Amino acid sequence: MFIFSDKFNEEELENAQEQAKGEIEKLGGKISHIEKMGRRSFARTMKKRDGGFYVRMDMDFDPQQIEALNQRYALTESVFRVQICRTPEIPPDEPNKPVEAA
Repeated sequence: MFIFSDKFNEEELENAQEQAKGEIEKLGGKISHIEKMGRRSFARTMKKRDGGFYVRMDMDFDPQQIEALNQRYALTESVFRVQICRTPEIPPDEPNKPVEAA
């Protein structure tokens, strides 16, 4: 999940997303889904900001490259915060198994 500056207009936000996506792809990652979650307020003020634009990106990425990715985003002013979470893998042979009634 990415939090971008809330001072961006729509075009600047798109450019920031493309830049973030480009950094992932430079390190060998692949984006499978992007969900724009909109502007949200923070629970408390952080670095004199009270909100930001939240964007969730689902990606396939080498876990050993996470530190390098975080270092790249630390130098990028357009990205306010980044949180990378690992999701459980679904075996390819059991995508959506229906639940049987008892």
